[in-house]
Amino acid sequence: AEASTVIVSDPVAERRELAMKLGATHALDPATDDVVAACLDLTEHGVDFAFDAVGRNALIETGINATRFGGSTVL
Repeated sequence: AEASTVIVSDPVAERRELAMKLGATHALDPATDDVVAACLDLTEHGVDFAFDAVGRNALIETGINATRFGGSTVL
């Protein structure tokens, strides 16, 4: 099965644009967008999977808060 909604959060516009070209359905700027609220609005229950590739505590917390009950946050 493939993902129907792929949400990317990145502060760098070029990386958001690349993510959209590579198949992301939504690209958020964490400097101006409320990432958790946007994820909840786009999915109704939160994301199934959140992946953090940075390792900063605030970003890990964002990933956890955006993940639905029973979903997975991958660090």
